[in-house]
Amino acid sequence: MQKAKSLPTELFERKLAKIIGSSSDPIERSRKIAESYLREMISPTVSDPQTFDYRVCDAPNDGGLDAWGVDPDEKQIYLIQCKWYADESHILSLGESLELYDFVKDHLLPDNRAGLNDEVKEFMARHKGYFSGYSIKLHYLTNCRFDETARSKYESLPTQFSFEVISKSDLLTQWYKALEQEQPVDNYILLAIKKGAYFESEFSVPPTEDMPEQKLRVVQCSLSASDLRKAYDVWQRKLLIRNLRYGLGGKINDGMKQTAESDFRHAFYVFHNGISIVCEKMLLIRQEGDTFESENLIQRYPDLTKEELEQISAEASSDKSKEFVVLKNFQIVNGGQSTITLADVSLGKLSDISIPCKITQTSSTRLGSMIAVYNNSQNAIKPTDLAANSAEQVLLQNYAAFEIDPPVFYVRKRKQNWTDIFRAHKPVPPVERTIDYPHTYQAFLAFMGNPIDAYSRPAAFINPDRIAYAEINDYPRKDLIVLAGLLASYEKSTHKDSDPEFTSYWSMWAIAMFGHLYRWHFDDSQQQLIDQALFSDQGPAIWRKISKEFQSVFRDVFKYFRDIRGREYHSFFRGDYEVFDLRAITAVKPKDIYNFVDPRARKNSLMEMRTAYEQIPYSLQHYDVVFAVFSKLFDLKAPASLDKAILSICKR
Repeated sequence: MQKAKSLPTELFERKLAKIIGSSSDPIERSRKIAESYLREMISPTVSDPQTFDYRVCDAPNDGGLDAWGVDPDEKQIYLIQCKWYADESHILSLGESLELYDFVKDHLLPDNRAGLNDEVKEFMARHKGYFSGYSIKLHYLTNCRFDETARSKYESLPTQFSFEVISKSDLLTQWYKALEQEQPVDNYILLAIKKGAYFESEFSVPPTEDMPEQKLRVVQCSLSASDLRKAYDVWQRKLLIRNLRYGLGGKINDGMKQTAESDFRHAFYVFHNGISIVCEKMLLIRQEGDTFESENLIQRYPDLTKEELEQISAEASSDKSKEFVVLKNFQIVNGGQSTITLADVSLGKLSDISIPCKITQTSSTRLGSMIAVYNNSQNAIKPTDLAANSAEQVLLQNYAAFEIDPPVFYVRKRKQNWTDIFRAHKPVPPVERTIDYPHTYQAFLAFMGNPIDAYSRPAAFINPDRIAYAEINDYPRKDLIVLAGLLASYEKSTHKDSDPEFTSYWSMWAIAMFGHLYRWHFDDSQQQLIDQALFSDQGPAIWRKISKEFQSVFRDVFKYFRDIRGREYHSFFRGDYEVFDLRAITAVKPKDIYNFVDPRARKNSLMEMRTAYEQIPYSLQHYDVVFAVFSKLFDLKAPASLDKAILSICKR
């Protein structure tokens, strides 16, 4: 699997244009940028976005404070000044550059509220009453050149202050990071372990180009099914954030439950393959005597709060066990099926059940993901499951949910619910706006001019270890990837209104032809009009009309290929050689498709071009030769009014 190598600059420019809107007032523009920064770039990356509070107070008499945000969990304050000019060559004056510094020096530190507007006074009051002792980040947002002589002033402030200039490129990076942000794991649990029935070991993972050497601490033990049930009762599906999929049904789970409820439950340990848990911190503790004092653990386990330690102490003191393992920020990465299944078994029977358990301590989320991949074997793992927790899949899911309006539910792992997206508080999108990773990548493969591969062997191109997967991840227009998935979803609703002889086969070709028209027939403003229409809640109806417009053109193009009748449509759409006899094509010359194909395949005949493709590494940037021929024929046969008809449909 490869991480996307480039940041979506073009997409971010569109994002900024959407934020700023038609505002020509620099103050209004700066207010919008500051609010978007706190809401969409800072909030998603804090430990609990729901507790993150922020306000925009940029107005007359703000004293130099344009906005603020507070993360109570991390005891962190963000103070924002924003200067966002239409002319990016503007150089900020020393006075402009020092506005945020002046607010801290003249108002915040001396608690001087004189002359400030009500919104800033409110923050000052809350700061004095509730935020004492918080660390403070001063962020100066600007798309212009900052006066560097002002930096020393900021650096002279007391140690609880840190200062950073956030440029336009920094905003892009932070926006991208926020889209890659998955729900942080923030939990703890006390698990009883059987005395003498566990062992501990350590392993080193050698460094790689993008990851330093890692130390792994591992405990193998027997885990009480009652404890597993206790963990699930408290944390529910949030125990499976790092798993490759959520709970699946099936015969394996039915059989497991039957065993757990039968007399064979006493031997469940030997019937079960075991579960795997990954945690950030792990502590083995032993109860001495009849009491369990939390104070004894404070120095040994500083990552736990006093409240957590008191809760653990109370649980341990009421438990008959003498040895325990405390887990901080833990996830079940293999055994989610077992956890959900056993949670439905009565506590009386669970008390007789023990489960093999492997607990790995690592602070690396990447290693945790690798452990999840390598440990899953009880239920069949599909190749697409292996990418479920990757940064690129999280990014697409968050982009679809939060950057598209109305939102789109991009399902990146099996059995995922809309509410599993931890920042998704809007209503569940309708089924037409619910897409998944495999079909979205398949549709985008077609959209970029490869409908034959998308139709006949999609798995060979969208598995996470294939070139096409990496190329799709690197594609900067994430909106078009999501759009391709939506078109595949919309296309399902057109079949009942269309010729059943070929609609069950033609979906990838319809998306491919639309992609061809979109990129070669329409300019940027027209593309934006089409985007707005197809992303809207009227998207399915709009697509149905567009589809009907060029179905008839498809039929005309079919005439250039022999024997395309009835059930033989299948042979056409999968690109069988006997159907696509390129030697018989006279309406298209090799040079006609040079713009669409790989330069290394630009030969003197269409058959030579197709043969050349067999020796050329796959590239998303070039059409398949057969589709290049088809698209050229489509352009020749399509009436001049087709483009106008599509634009007219989208304007309605």
